[in-house]
Amino acid sequence: PSFQAEDGIRDTSHCLVGSEMCIRDSDQVAEGYLAATTLDLENRGKQHLAPEAYSTMGRRVAQTVLYVLGLESFYRGPRVATAVSAGPQALDLTLQHGGGRDVGPANGITGWEVLDRRGRAVILNVTRQDPYTLRILLARPLEGPTEVRYLYGAHPDTRRPLMDNASPPLPLEAFRRVIEVPVYPSVNNASGAVANRK
Repeated sequence: PSFQAEDGIRDTSHCLVGSEMCIRDSDQVAEGYLAATTLDLENRGKQHLAPEAYSTMGRRVAQTVLYVLGLESFYRGPRVATAVSAGPQALDLTLQHGGGRDVGPANGITGWEVLDRRGRAVILNVTRQDPYTLRILLARPLEGPTEVRYLYGAHPDTRRPLMDNASPPLPLEAFRRVIEVPVYPSVNNASGAVANRK
């Protein structure tokens, strides 16, 4: 079988998570395995990981080899199954687990980006709601189609990545999706409607 590490693909301006995600999610790649996610590991420079990060990557690849040999029950970490609006300034993400049954840290999870028609939305916090749900709280209401992405680009913020509680613990896999956000009544419009009724 083929083993593919989920690392970045560089173009003119970004390190895009491209071919690895296609291999990971495709039914057309026979006997292909996501051997290790490395996007959460410390990067020294533009291309190379920190020395200790290579050791972590090696252990993750070994976990995948053991899985193929029938000596381990899992080789992938959690991944995002769905992303939906949870209000004008919040998004909920549902997780599908690999070998773990819970995730952490409980709050302050880094590595996320949210962009809508107005550009990048400032993230106030990303929290664990329960073992299967994350919530992204934003500084302003979202407008129109919204792109949600995790561990995107050449140097994502990996100070507090999401990890599961498996042994060994594995990170949430990279994610990128465009979702539709409903139009919510604004506070001002709601206040005006109440005033008109009076």
